[in-house]
Amino acid sequence: MSWREWELTDVKVDDNIQQVVGVGALVLSLIYRIPQIVDIYKSKKADDISTWMLIIQNLSYILYIAYGVFLHDWIYISSSVISFIQNIVIYCMKKYYSRLQRGEIG
Repeated sequence: MSWREWELTDVKVDDNIQQVVGVGALVLSLIYRIPQIVDIYKSKKADDISTWMLIIQNLSYILYIAYGVFLHDWIYISSSVISFIQNIVIYCMKKYYSRLQRGEIG
C-alpha cells in the first residue's frame, strides 16, 4: 500500500512535535548501545559480535550522515554520528580484548 491509499500525503505535524520526536530518537540512539559497551568492558570479550555487522552498519551510518547533510537535518546527522562512533568503540574493544585474550598485549 502507498501513502496515498492511506490518505497520509497531506498529514501536517507541528514543527515542535517534529523536533521532540527527532530529539527523542537522538537520545535513544545515544543510549541504546551503552549497555553493550559496558557489558564488553565488564566481560573483557566481544567474540560474539560480528565484525561484518559492524562494518556494514558503519557504512550505512556514513550514508545516513551524507543524507542528513543533503537534508540539512542536524538531528539525523547527530544520531548517525553518535551511532557510528559507538560502533567504532565496540569494534576497537572487540579487537583489543581479542588480542588481550590471545596474549598479544600485556
